[in-house]
Amino acid sequence: AWGCGVFANDPARVAAAFAGLLTGNGRFAGTMDEVVFAVLDRRADSPTRAAFAAAFAAASQEPTRQP
Repeated sequence: AWGCGVFANDPARVAAAFAGLLTGNGRFAGTMDEVVFAVLDRRADSPTRAAFAAAFAAASQEPTRQP
């Protein structure tokens, strides 16, 4: 997802950046019906999947800005 594989971007930082933009009072909060992140690692213990799940689970507890 967004350079977390071969380019070795930190999945937690990438997920947090997107969560910050797409949820709560983020610039793009409430502007899209659905956002999909492609994570090619299909392992259940994938650190990339876990980072995105954690970032968006935490962000889903915040109120969403209305467009």
